[in-house]
Amino acid sequence: FTLSREGDFLYIKRGLLERREATIPLSRIQAIRVTEGVLRQPFGLAAVRVESAGYGEDAGVSTMLFPLLPHDEVQEFLAAATPEFAVNPALQKLPRRALRRYVFRAVVGYLILALVAAVAWFVVFGSVLGLLAFILVPPSALYGWLSYRDSGWAFEEDRLVVRYRSLGRKTAIAPRRRLQSREVARSPFQRRVRLATFLAEVASGSGGSALRVTDLDAGAAETLAGNLGPHGASA
Repeated sequence: FTLSREGDFLYIKRGLLERREATIPLSRIQAIRVTEGVLRQPFGLAAVRVESAGYGEDAGVSTMLFPLLPHDEVQEFLAAATPEFAVNPALQKLPRRALRRYVFRAVVGYLILALVAAVAWFVVFGSVLGLLAFILVPPSALYGWLSYRDSGWAFEEDRLVVRYRSLGRKTAIAPRRRLQSREVARSPFQRRVRLATFLAEVASGSGGSALRVTDLDAGAAETLAGNLGPHGASA
């Protein structure tokens, strides 16, 4: 795997038996995603992906920009390869009242499956060993807590930064001018606890790529959406 930059273009070459090449203009990059997978994060490693809009007759791409590097070197790498995305602000954390929702979403599916499995095992075999299915509930609750702890957002130097967890921890960076849409959504349950979901989209090879923060403070979500508007202030 080789990444090089010449002027305003990035050149990617990869493969062993079959070599593949890609050219990405810096001006077409919409967002950068830094992924710390479950096997990478314990060792302080990360992968960097790029969301790029199409140009000319070429379709947009969502591709690997660099497959493996120490997390401490990500900002240095971005400063050299894609300087517009080299930003590492302190993230705004989610309010404490969002923790219960994160844990509930993580465990409710396992609770239902475990209950069904326990009842079915007892009916078929007449044994309570089916209760062992509940052993998956504590790890799922831990995952919910990790998702809450790792989630956050920031808006600095006209760039939006969001962090979330989907098994691995992911950080997305997008300049305000690259955002195609901004949305604040509130379910009835979120309204009860003054929370909201913020969603922004950028163009990518799949038609659109979302930058989402779930269960941030409702007032903060409205302020963020206003700042990210065409005439919003740079925070």
